[in-house]
Amino acid sequence: MVKKTGYIGQASRSAQLALLWLIIFAFGLTPETAFAHRSSTAYGKLILSEELATITLALSLRDLETAIGLDLNLDGAITWGEIKSSTARIDQYVQAGLSLSQGKQSCSLSRQALQINRLREGNYLVLKFLGRCPQLLAQLPPILRYSLFFERDLQHRLILSASSGVATIPAIISPDSTSFELSNLLTLNAQSSWVTFGEFFKHGVWHIWIGYDHILFLLALLLPSVLLYQNDKWVPIEQARSGLGEVIAVVTAFTLAHSVTLSIAALELVIIPSQLVESAIAASVLLAALNNLHRFLGRRRWIVAFVFGLIHGFGFASVLAELGLPREDLILSLVSFNLGVEFGQLAIVSLFFPVAYALRRTYFYQFGVLKLGSAAVAIISLLWLLERSFDISFF
Repeated sequence: MVKKTGYIGQASRSAQLALLWLIIFAFGLTPETAFAHRSSTAYGKLILSEELATITLALSLRDLETAIGLDLNLDGAITWGEIKSSTARIDQYVQAGLSLSQGKQSCSLSRQALQINRLREGNYLVLKFLGRCPQLLAQLPPILRYSLFFERDLQHRLILSASSGVATIPAIISPDSTSFELSNLLTLNAQSSWVTFGEFFKHGVWHIWIGYDHILFLLALLLPSVLLYQNDKWVPIEQARSGLGEVIAVVTAFTLAHSVTLSIAALELVIIPSQLVESAIAASVLLAALNNLHRFLGRRRWIVAFVFGLIHGFGFASVLAELGLPREDLILSLVSFNLGVEFGQLAIVSLFFPVAYALRRTYFYQFGVLKLGSAAVAIISLLWLLERSFDISFF
């Protein structure tokens, strides 16, 4: 009997440790991690011809301000005059992180234009380059390398649309993969659809794993799934089947909802300003967390997941909308990206539920995880809401 109790105690401690690591990953351990989801994405287009590569790069003014400082008078606004005054520093910074090479030989890159565009995530500086390589479409195709902002932000991504006139394929350049081989573009015709599918599936998985607001919203809804609210308090469920049924209902409702609005927004049938979407997502996380502390949204959390999932879908769509791909490629990227998001969600749920079920009777889970965890999520999401609504930064 003593051995059995010891074994159960050891298993409980192991489950607590596993859940603690999951919470650390989900909540983030530092302010920088917790607030890293604020969009840090660059957009690029690459068009190949016989001996010329045209590269258009759109960089967030917020990212450039963080990297090199554009607000020269420190008044909180970046003007065109300040950008013109910083042109030399901008060119130096971009040229250090953007290159085109063919074998061991560097290709020339000359900047042709500079302008400001308003995209969904805010104001972007658009730079146009002409790249010249000898025999660009020869047997030794060039390689595009990009490493801007990676030294400061490991979640930064360049979403690239590359075209040769025959095929158009997307690429995602990240700290884990800082180059794009143009041979992919030159040799892929019929296979380009599979490249599109694979790239955006991978990015969908990654987007949900670095999307701390999406993760915290999902976890806030799932935290009570192993408990029942009776007589103004939470009590553990008796069988895993009932809790698993609620998990399936919540995840399915969230999936259906954000799939609908993701499709609508990515196809540009409805366009909502990014600041409004991001603020609404933060508000959804806040409400889900507060509901765990004081119930006011009712018992059917799948309805909450569906309603707020509609909002999260617009957030997912922002990464796809700026690519400018042909409609057939956009639909394929939409499907594969969405499948990647679902795969990432299922991975999180499969890690969370078994451990939560094992700990449902413990004070550690009922108070430490549900109560304190929900309070932490509420505080983080409140700061998100203030940041995104009023365009301020606490960190």
